Amino acid sequence: MYRKLNVKDAFCFARIVKKAGLKNTISAFALDAGKAAEGATDKESLAEKYGLEFILTIIENISDNSVEAEIYKFFGNIAGKTADEIGALPIDEFAEIVKTIFTENNLADFFTQSLQLQK
Repeated sequence: MYRKLNVKDAFCFARIVKKAGLKNTISAFALDAGKAAEGATDKESLAEKYGLEFILTIIENISDNSVEAEIYKFFGNIAGKTADEIGALPIDEFAEIVKTIFTENNLADFFTQSLQLQK
């Protein structure tokens, strides 16, 4: 449905995490998601759980409007939508996009690799 994550996404995500000061939070999230994914048989339920946790973590920790705009742009780029379209989505539709991206990609590895780009 949505395109696979790529190198540009990793750099974009690393900038967002750095700007928002979420490196430790996302590192812990990636570690938890990676452990949960090992041997998991129901990837969709796992994606739904961690997708929701990811959304809540982002919402809870981001108060900077420029970071919020970058998140809309990041997910819009992957979903084939504009940042404004992403920002205007009902939360359940946004959650479905995040869940689908989590299901179609190894997000734990993506987060880990993105965070290493900050070093």
